[in-house]
Amino acid sequence: MFSGGEQWESLGEASPAEPDANAELAAALSSMGPQQGVHKCYSGCVHDQFDRMMTASAEQQAFKIAPGAIEEAARRAGGKPADEKKGAPLPTDGAKTDAGDQVGHAGTVTDGKPSGFPGVLGLATWNYGKFTYPKLELESAKQPDKSYNTTIKPTTSKDAATSAVATPVGTYNIGQQTIQNPDTNKNVNMKKILDVDAAAAGQIKAAEQEHLDDVTQAYTITLKAAEDAVNANAGPFNAPKKADAEKAAKDAVKGALDPKLGANPRTWSSMLQTAANLTRSNRDAKKWHTFNYTAQANDIDFSAKTVTYHVDNNPNVGSVSSADLIKL
Repeated sequence: MFSGGEQWESLGEASPAEPDANAELAAALSSMGPQQGVHKCYSGCVHDQFDRMMTASAEQQAFKIAPGAIEEAARRAGGKPADEKKGAPLPTDGAKTDAGDQVGHAGTVTDGKPSGFPGVLGLATWNYGKFTYPKLELESAKQPDKSYNTTIKPTTSKDAATSAVATPVGTYNIGQQTIQNPDTNKNVNMKKILDVDAAAAGQIKAAEQEHLDDVTQAYTITLKAAEDAVNANAGPFNAPKKADAEKAAKDAVKGALDPKLGANPRTWSSMLQTAANLTRSNRDAKKWHTFNYTAQANDIDFSAKTVTYHVDNNPNVGSVSSADLIKL
């Protein structure tokens, strides 16, 4: 799930009497507190919960047992009730982690079993308050001929540190499931196991990395683009009136940017969040990160009282690059 932090409305050019846009942006960021984003690879997640935390979710549709698998498993068990045979040792959890494992290195995906597992297969985080936002600061000076020169101060921006964890290779005990043995017509309480093989773990990690890359792409086409436009148009801009010189400076920045960005730092911030939200409305809402769990006949063992599910392949993971997806 993605729920974005507050988005500021796009404002027009401020007149000299209006509050400074950079100061308003700083005050707004301060009052909002940490604007943290969370990406979760989900099993059974719902995409209708919104708060100030940005989230993106890949969901698991259902635990599926392949057609005919139970009948075949029952025949393999010889038709004897499950409680008449000694169960085999159960696998142990492949990755033992705690909440601290949810914090990895900036911009990377590390192995870890996130809270909410097995519903949540991966978790990525970022914080809007940790971005460095570019400014648009003007300096105007009256010239000997009574005209005005306006210059634009240099500015900087910086991408926020991001991190993610993804469920690694392992077999995980995830609860109980009752399955009727068709040969005995008795319900058997089975241990429910999730097997994450190398291919599945690779896809989960790739899905998390896609979200981190999406956020970086959102930064690149908004805040970084604004920084570059400001620094490329330092001026000076000369006009008979101060207001005209300042307008020329702003117009130069505006002309160097996508029309949706304009020359207002508050718009740049708003568009960062709008662009980053595309990772949720596409990769998650379109089920590009949806994983199903399936058990085949050989995965159902009435003797051991276990049913083992495997993470299905999702060919959509890795199919669309961040550059192709995250656009203004």
